[in-house]
Amino acid sequence: MYKDKSVLDDYSSLFFSINNKDYIKKSFTIINNKNDHIFQDILPKYFNGPCRTGQLMMSQDIVDSLDCTHKSSTNLMVEAGVGIGKSFAYLVPILLYLKYFKGKIVLSTSSILLQNQLESDINVLTKILISHQVLLAFPEVLIAKGKTRYICIKRPMSILARIKSYRI
Repeated sequence: MYKDKSVLDDYSSLFFSINNKDYIKKSFTIINNKNDHIFQDILPKYFNGPCRTGQLMMSQDIVDSLDCTHKSSTNLMVEAGVGIGKSFAYLVPILLYLKYFKGKIVLSTSSILLQNQLESDINVLTKILISHQVLLAFPEVLIAKGKTRYICIKRPMSILARIKSYRI
């Protein structure tokens, strides 16, 4: 059995159906509290600075948009300047969401460089959150690159066909 009551409280809700509104509300209350704690208390210690207000506000909006019982639950579009910490602002709520709800999240980027940065950020965040017992394990992360990153099978086959036709 768990000796730490907070761990027991966090996981006692897992016995309820995900479709249960009470479970969803309780889970999002926990997610909101942990999200604020991470941005106000944990991350500033690791990055030697105060809590970034814009980053915290963005993460709170993301949590609200994920919560189907919240009045502002909807699609969310965020525009933020350079250096606000957008990656962490959406990764923390997503990691917390995945802790309480089974499912998959797709993050789409415009560049391979950003995909690599996100993979690195997920690893850094997960290590921090595991060390503070916010998460218990690393999430499964899959990097999927677009079709332009792979060789077209027709091209090498046509080259091979031409090479074979030139043999004497």
